[in-house]
Amino acid sequence: MKTKHILIAARAQGLASAIAIITFLYPAHGQLWWTNPPAEVAVFATRASNVIKTLNLSELRKADTVGQILFTNLIWLSRWHDSNSVFSSHADTLTNAGSPMPTNKSEIRLRSPELDQWRSNLLNQLSMHLTPDQVELVKEQLTQRRMTVTFRAYCESNPTLTESQKATILDLLRQAREEALVAGSSEEKDKIFRKYKGRINNLLHQWKTHSSSPPTTLPPLITNHVGGRENTH
Repeated sequence: MKTKHILIAARAQGLASAIAIITFLYPAHGQLWWTNPPAEVAVFATRASNVIKTLNLSELRKADTVGQILFTNLIWLSRWHDSNSVFSSHADTLTNAGSPMPTNKSEIRLRSPELDQWRSNLLNQLSMHLTPDQVELVKEQLTQRRMTVTFRAYCESNPTLTESQKATILDLLRQAREEALVAGSSEEKDKIFRKYKGRINNLLHQWKTHSSSPPTTLPPLITNHVGGRENTH
């Protein structure tokens, strides 16, 4: 009965075939799905469906395949976070890997090699069916367009930014988006972007301080020779 309800919920989002195919091909993943309440599965079906609509794919088969990829990956990510919601034994491995020491349990959890592998697998699967620009669009949708919106806000509030400075800001926000892809909630995504916005704000302060500092050397003396005499201005 539960399976029937899940299929009905997903069919309402246009992903019934994706569920049927994946359940048949990947029974291990399917088993995870059936432990989800129908309402929860419908949420992921809706998210996948919304991304497909944004991509505006003309080929039905491609849209179905990409929907399948998104749906299964979102389910897996949710179940992983459900099972790893507290500080785990990953900490020692992660903090001794040569990377900077994370500042809190959430950051340590998000550095799990399993999440890195999940992100890599997701992007590789999408790249098999989508163009690089379309993959970028998927990333934006999965992170609620935080990168684009934040970058636009920085440019509007700091109109004197140089192209190089804009590129630096965009690169930092792109790093934030990559980290946010594996976050388990909207709040966690916000926290990641706040961390990077703090770095950007520090850079903005440095740039403004540098541009407003008085020159360390005097400008060269301008001389004109008028009637054989040196005339200074």
